Amino acid sequence: QPLLGPKSREAGLPRLSRHFSWPEFGDERRCFHQEFVYDVAMFAAARGFPWPAVIRATAVAKGLFPQLDGQGKPQYTVRRP
Repeated sequence: QPLLGPKSREAGLPRLSRHFSWPEFGDERRCFHQEFVYDVAMFAAARGFPWPAVIRATAVAKGLFPQLDGQGKPQYTVRRP
C-alpha cells in the first residue's frame, strides 16, 4: 500500500509519523502538525517532484510548522499612491 495517495490518507499519516519525532505539541496540535506535513508531501508528490525532493519538502514542512505556532494572520496594508 502506498504511503501517499488520496485513498491512503488514514493509513499514510501513521506511517509518516513513524519517521519523525513529534515532541513539539500535545496530541491535538501534533495531529494538525502531522496532517500539515502529510499534505506538503502529497502536494510535492502530486506535482511530480522526485522522491528525494518530496522527502526534503516534508522535512522542511516539519521544521517550519512549529515556527508558525502562535502566529496570527498577516495584516496587509494597501498603500495608495
